[in-house]
Amino acid sequence: MTTIMDEEFHICGVTGGEIKYMSGCGKKELCDDTCMIGNTSFCIECFEKYEEQGLAYSTDEEEE
Repeated sequence: MTTIMDEEFHICGVTGGEIKYMSGCGKKELCDDTCMIGNTSFCIECFEKYEEQGLAYSTDEEEE
């Protein structure tokens, strides 16, 4: 059984590496509650902000 203590946490805009033109809010979220831009994790709110600006993209769509 996995507990919340066993889950991996990511920091918005930091985990995976910082992107110079994007900054996250720094909120600590469970890995499953984040989205990736490049190799950097962002919380849902920050990801949606960058998605609206056209800066976020999905690599899954590019592969099709």
